Amino acid sequence: MTLFVLCVTFNITQVSDTFFTAFAFVFISSLLKLLCEVIVTGGSVRTWLNEQRIWKIKWLAIYAYGVLDSVLTKLRLRKASFIPTNKAEDKDTVRLYEKGKFDFRTSNMFLVPLVTVVTLNLCCFVGGVARLAAVGNWDTMFAQAVLSFYGLIMSFPVMDAMLLRQDNGCIPLSTTLTSTMTALVLLSFGHLILLR
Repeated sequence: MTLFVLCVTFNITQVSDTFFTAFAFVFISSLLKLLCEVIVTGGSVRTWLNEQRIWKIKWLAIYAYGVLDSVLTKLRLRKASFIPTNKAEDKDTVRLYEKGKFDFRTSNMFLVPLVTVVTLNLCCFVGGVARLAAVGNWDTMFAQAVLSFYGLIMSFPVMDAMLLRQDNGCIPLSTTLTSTMTALVLLSFGHLILLR
């Protein structure tokens, strides 16, 4: 996300722009620094990938709801509340952890935004690659394609849990369908806004 935010902030959309190289260097070097830290402390590339994925999952679901809850509480539109959650381990959770799989048994309140963003990213990547193949505008679309591909790599466990896995930790079909419909509505609104 760092490269995207910097490029949008400074209106850099073309790969040929001289500042794009600087921002790409910052983005890649920050990822490599974290990778080196994980390897030096005895971790693996898989550990680094999972740390990146967990950070993005927390950012998309938990932090977004935390900020929304805090703002609504400050505006006195909602009373502060505390709902205890299950922190106990069970055999299925341990088994999934040992296999390196994420356990997505949680509330739809947390899963729907996450799966919606992953679905949007997948749709945008497929649409972008199709547009690149048809138009061939690599200079202006390369960065967006790379960032979408990076997002897909980071969200592979979510796509795996949506589409391929059949264990207890997979994402339920109802959540996948709800998120897909939400993504389609957002894409439709985006298309209508961009046409005007």
